[in-house]
Amino acid sequence: MSTIYKAVNTLDKSQTVAIKVLREEFFADESHRKRFKQEAAIIDQLDHPNIVRVFERGQHKQKLFIVMELLEGRTLSKKIGEEDKIDFREVLDIMIQISDALTKIHRKQIVHRDLKPDNIMLIEGGGTNNFVKLLDFGLARMQFQTRITQSGTVLGTINYMSPEQIAEGEFSLASDIYSLGVIFYETATGQVPFPGERTTDIMNKVLNKAPVEPIRLRPDLPLEYNEMTMQMLEKISLSRPTVEEVIEILESMR
Repeated sequence: MSTIYKAVNTLDKSQTVAIKVLREEFFADESHRKRFKQEAAIIDQLDHPNIVRVFERGQHKQKLFIVMELLEGRTLSKKIGEEDKIDFREVLDIMIQISDALTKIHRKQIVHRDLKPDNIMLIEGGGTNNFVKLLDFGLARMQFQTRITQSGTVLGTINYMSPEQIAEGEFSLASDIYSLGVIFYETATGQVPFPGERTTDIMNKVLNKAPVEPIRLRPDLPLEYNEMTMQMLEKISLSRPTVEEVIEILESMR
């Protein structure tokens, strides 16, 4: 629902930024305007090195905009697609960074609702090419916030949506944990837990099928990683670990 421009600060020519502008056809829609404003307001609360920074936000004439740091690198999705098997040390490092960012988000009682490899940028920083930046808070909500969309509306990317999001349109911190589990699975194995060509087939699998354990697709995975990933993919949200518990297990594997 937005267009993103690369821009230069007219007062400081050395500063190059990204400007996200709500597209003109959505400006007249109150729900789209509210969602766009909320995205910047949520990121403002999240000062974390692994979360994209917002410098400024506002409205100019009939345009809503967010000025963010410009990130140059590649998405985690692209890395997964380009590499046959990502070294497990890299997998572990990337997953720890994503989980650390999610800890900050969840402590604010915010649900991202659209965690997926396309929304994770890997840039140079901290002596690595895999420095994580979590993007796109357009669907993010406070856990107990009133819906902007009508009840039952399915928002997100189907492969990364939890069973409760698909079945009931409900979301919670545990919904993000499910999405994180899909990312853990895909980054380690190169495929999502429930592949499929048709949306209805994928939805049916998410709701009713158990995924193949990732260790069966990649036997060199540590047993702890395999078990934790499977626990994050539990159908019942209360059976999933918290992000703090996930980080504790990841750190033990370093």
